[in-house]
Amino acid sequence: MTAFHFYTAGARTAAALVAAHGMTDLDSPRVWIPAYLAACTPMQSRMISTIFVVASIGHFAEDVGSTGSLLLHTCVGAITVALGTQAGLTAMGMYLVGVHVPSHYKRCAARGRFNALLIAAVSSIVASGLARGMPAKVTLTDAMQRAVIGHVLTEAHMR
Repeated sequence: MTAFHFYTAGARTAAALVAAHGMTDLDSPRVWIPAYLAACTPMQSRMISTIFVVASIGHFAEDVGSTGSLLLHTCVGAITVALGTQAGLTAMGMYLVGVHVPSHYKRCAARGRFNALLIAAVSSIVASGLARGMPAKVTLTDAMQRAVIGHVLTEAHMR
């Protein structure tokens, strides 16, 4: 399994809020069910992680454009090489909290996806309450990467 490990000390609530933003998918079952099923296609771990990274680049292009997304991923890769995996994941986490999640919610509002925003608000409250119980070390497993791929496929269809 290709997996990314990160430590949540000091960032549990932020990590929970980032995870909760994907719950906006639930307002569109005709879209998310096939998207998440497609993300469950049998494949090797390396392929899952490759698709995860490519999907991430495409998904963040909605926030900062294609060039911005490629630059972001290149910078995070450079930080990872220079300072370690945790530093790279922290940098990506800062982007997610500071840019991606607010941009995602803004897009939902612009598209009139108010049920999605309500679902996200409730999910965020629940996730924030559960954040203290989050383990100190979290592994972004194949299954979690597949969930992200499903979210990206869902959002691509919502454009």
